[in-house]
Amino acid sequence: MRYGMALILLLSLVSLCHCTPDRYGAKNVAERRDAVEFRKAAEEGDAIAQFRLGICYAKGTGLSKDESQAFFWIRKSAEQGYELAQFNLGISYSEGIGVSKDLTQAISWFRKAAEQGNTDAQGSLGLAYWDGEVVPKDVAQARDWFYRAAKQGDAFAMCMLGVMVKEGIDVPKDLVTAYQWFDLAAQHGWDSGELRDELAKEMTSDQIAEAQAAPSPIR
Repeated sequence: MRYGMALILLLSLVSLCHCTPDRYGAKNVAERRDAVEFRKAAEEGDAIAQFRLGICYAKGTGLSKDESQAFFWIRKSAEQGYELAQFNLGISYSEGIGVSKDLTQAISWFRKAAEQGNTDAQGSLGLAYWDGEVVPKDVAQARDWFYRAAKQGDAFAMCMLGVMVKEGIDVPKDLVTAYQWFDLAAQHGWDSGELRDELAKEMTSDQIAEAQAAPSPIR
């Protein structure tokens, strides 16, 4: 599953805290002040502050790194319905960060975030149905979640839809549409240009021209 990639997002979200160590690695005054402010709001029940405090604990910015506290505050936020927290709680369960690894719980929280429109959660849920390791394999469900994410600009989901239509998985095989998905994913930053170019070797010049001229596969 795409959990490893999603974990990178978890760590990068520390930028929301405006907490960046100085070049000597010391925690500066602004970081500590942010952490104090987040804690105050978090203890008053603010879901976004709870999430940001959890991220600061996860990264150790403004306070000592503590994965258990990170999990505690991210879960608090997730339970209030904050979709970023729900997605990252899924990551915590999938990777065993601050809590015992539990892929069933991970899927449950990914689903909550996905239903609120979180594209990373939608892609992760799509991949779960594609893999069939934690939930029963269901390629129709996988395609549905990938498409939801793709409609919001998720490049990974676009690439996966390209794979499905290229191979004829749950849809008629269609090289023209597959080319479009790979090209669209590349335009959105996914490394799918090579897949597009390799596919082009199997296509006629007319098919390539059709793919390049046709409307987007996103309706």
